[in-house]
This record gives sequence, C-alpha cells and structure tokens, in this order.
Amino acid sequence: MRINAVSILVAMLAIAAIYFYQDPQSNGNSRLAAVRAVVEHGNFQIDSYVKELGWSTVDEAFYNGHYYVDKGIGASLMALPFYFLLYKLFGPMSDAVIKHSLTSLVMGGAFVINGVMMYRIAALLTPNKWKAMLAALGVSLGTMLWPYSAVYYGHVPAAMFVAISLYPLLRWRVDADRSPKAAFFWAGMAMGFAFITDYTTALIIAGLLVYAVYILHDHGTARMLRSGVEGLGGV
Repeated sequence: MRINAVSILVAMLAIAAIYFYQDPQSNGNSRLAAVRAVVEHGNFQIDSYVKELGWSTVDEAFYNGHYYVDKGIGASLMALPFYFLLYKLFGPMSDAVIKHSLTSLVMGGAFVINGVMMYRIAALLTPNKWKAMLAALGVSLGTMLWPYSAVYYGHVPAAMFVAISLYPLLRWRVDADRSPKAAFFWAGMAMGFAFITDYTTALIIAGLLVYAVYILHDHGTARMLRSGVEGLGGV
C-alpha cells in the first residue's frame, strides 16, 4: 500500500486542530456573534450578544444605535454556511457547542488547508515529498498557527489566504510556460480575502505584489499590466 504524504499531513493537522479548544473570549465572541446575528436575526447587528453571559465582548463598533463586530469580517463570513446548516438542523445550541463546532470547522479547516498549501509550496522547491511534509509540519506545529487554530481569531484563515496567494505566483515562477491568467486571478482573490480577514495582512500583500512585479519584470510592461488587471479581477 502506497503511503500518501498529503493524507498523513491532513490527518495529523486535523487531529492537532480539533483536539484542543479554549473559549475565544472577547475577540472571538465578537466574530462569532456576527455569525449568530446573521443566521438568527438576518443582520450583522450584535446588540443581543454584547452583554450576554458567555458572549460578552468589548471588541465592538457602535454605529447608528447598534453594535457591530469591529474586526475584519472574513472569519465571520467563513462560518456562516456552517452555522446556518447547524442551526437549521439542530436549532438553538449551547454556547460551548456553537463555539467549539465553528472553531473546529473553520479554524481547524483553515489550519489544515494552510498546511497543505505550505506542503505544496515546499514541494515546488524540493522533489522530496517527505522533506516538503516536514517543512509544512514545522510551519504548522512549530509556530503560533497551532495555538491560534484553537480559538476563533482571524490569524489562521488570514495565513491560509496568504499561502493560497503565494502558491500560484511561485508555481508560475517555477514553470513560466503555464498561463499566468489563472495564477494572478486566484492570487488576487486570495489577497482580497486575506485583507478582509485580518487588515494587518496589508503589509504581506504589499510584499506579494512586489514579488509579482519581480517575477514579471522580464516579460515586458504589457504582460505586467495584463497580469495586474487579472489580479484585480480576482480581488
């Protein structure tokens, strides 16, 4: 039986992400309250949860008489389909069940996907799949990504989107014969999602844009402009 490095990686990261859990408190409560507000009330107003026991938060924005999440909305949007399905199937659930379920599904899922993307990035740099897997494990389990996968913050999904942005650029750099259109479109889309998930990724996105210009500098101004438009189309 052939052992698949990616399958082993996915299993290890999924177990690592799901095993641990802690209450996200104010920061995560704000993001998750927005999810509950949309599914349960049909709007983004978190008035009902700001002072509720188990959901209280100081991470809110007050506008026109209502409270809203003051964080990047990306992490909240990612949980909407999952919570919608859970709420329709099971109705109101306990605070712990809601938080743990959504943290495992969204943060755990982003943690696993980020690990797979790191594996694929490493695989572009080395033909040895086991070295690539060790690199992915090192990034996933040897950094703050693992602790943050257990709480509902924006760090892990933002990292995932950044990795998704880098991969098509690096892949096109390694294999310049590939069509750049899809590469720059998906890179641009992932950059957009990274920004609305965690605004501090703007600094990383700036670096990715510089890298995109660098890998295009030998292909002429026209190609650079076309690729830029394709990237903006993704955003």
